[in-house]
Amino acid sequence: MGREDEELKAVFDWLYWQALKDTRLSLAFHVANERKTSWYNGKSLKQKGVKPGVPDIFIPIPNKTSHGLFIEMKIKPNKLTAHQVFFCSGLKEVGYAVFVAWSADEAINIIKEYLCYSD
Repeated sequence: MGREDEELKAVFDWLYWQALKDTRLSLAFHVANERKTSWYNGKSLKQKGVKPGVPDIFIPIPNKTSHGLFIEMKIKPNKLTAHQVFFCSGLKEVGYAVFVAWSADEAINIIKEYLCYSD
């Protein structure tokens, strides 16, 4: 398991415990579109609607300015792919908050700020 996977797991560990206080956070989920697969299975996944560029985390809770929150997890020196830039731009255009987080701590802080949580 890579560092990005570990950071993603840490975010969802935090979300699990936070959902005990704010049950809306139990709706958060990971979009597992990073899998490696055969050409045949890849074609099947595409036919079922799997798309490249979808951010890693979705929190379907609206706030005063956005319909919900998407977070793309990255580990430096990685950068957003062209598909990710396109998809994130489109999500922003239709009213979603979209951020890139470089660590679990950064992702957690983004979530806290988005939901107006105080420490």
